[in-house]
Amino acid sequence: MLAENAGLLQEIDEETRVLFEDLSGYYLNARYKETIQALSKAIGRKEARSYLTKSERVVTWLTQKMKLSL
Repeated sequence: MLAENAGLLQEIDEETRVLFEDLSGYYLNARYKETIQALSKAIGRKEARSYLTKSERVVTWLTQKMKLSL
């Protein structure tokens, strides 16, 4: 996991770990063009918006961590 390689795993809460696991599954599946349509049908707009909101929160947190480490 990238967070582990960056030395941040101990700072990530359980909700964020679950988010990373969920998103990793979508990423692995989306790498193959034949599954993109199936993935699009498997996730609803509400769930996609939730993933986006949570991801934005994590990106903001990581950006702050990077600024502090400079």
